[in-house]
Amino acid sequence: MFSRRIVVVKRSHMERMTLARYFPLSWKRQQPLWGSASTGKFQVRPAGVKEGSHVRANECPYAALHGMSLSAGGFADQRNSDRKAGGLEHWVERLNDILGPHTMLEIVDINAEGSDPENSGLMLRCRCPELAPGLVRFLTQLRLRLLECLGGPEAIDFLVLCMSDQEGSFVVIFAPTPQLMQLQEGHADLVPWANPLTGESSEIAGIEESRLDFGKGVGHFLVLKEELRKQLLDKGEDTLRRIWAFNRVPGSRKVIEDFIVQQNILET
Repeated sequence: MFSRRIVVVKRSHMERMTLARYFPLSWKRQQPLWGSASTGKFQVRPAGVKEGSHVRANECPYAALHGMSLSAGGFADQRNSDRKAGGLEHWVERLNDILGPHTMLEIVDINAEGSDPENSGLMLRCRCPELAPGLVRFLTQLRLRLLECLGGPEAIDFLVLCMSDQEGSFVVIFAPTPQLMQLQEGHADLVPWANPLTGESSEIAGIEESRLDFGKGVGHFLVLKEELRKQLLDKGEDTLRRIWAFNRVPGSRKVIEDFIVQQNILET
């Protein structure tokens, strides 16, 4: 400061110049945070510790007049669910109250119409009146089981979304995804990717976008190449289904089904 090369600016002035405003949120961890490695599982943080998060709106300042939107998170109600062949296949079971009263689980397969059902993407969809501790514990342990059985964090990742169903309940989307491999140097939005667990590349799959995240997983895309724009405008739903199928994790369905049975949560 004495060099006169640093200028002090009031925080109130800087806040008017930034789009990334946020508010802090303090919370207590209900379940341990587990890690998985080749040497076995390990606890990163125990239950009961205090955590902190920053919550902010994504104001998308990368385009003029770019609006904000709230994703539906992949939740389709009964009026819009596609039950035709090659669409969504549901494995639904009634549960006892271990995960919380009136909780329902669905294993949902997602693939393109006419494609091989064995090459489907997969999500676990949980619907519940409230996010009970039993459900949080179940998903935490399921994540650890999938990591232990399917190669650890070097092989798989997870897409987890939580939202309202606009009927007074919550919906949680839990999906194991592969750790994709970039096949060429360059901007991640412009190069092909491969799923190391299946050996398939995005070029073989015929998709111009292959990654799943909060936006892309439900059909929100930032388009940087004309080929992707054309593919989405011509066959948007088919493209999204193919992206989910491309991100399949072989063996994940059996691990999830076995885990559900072992947890004694099915209503008898």
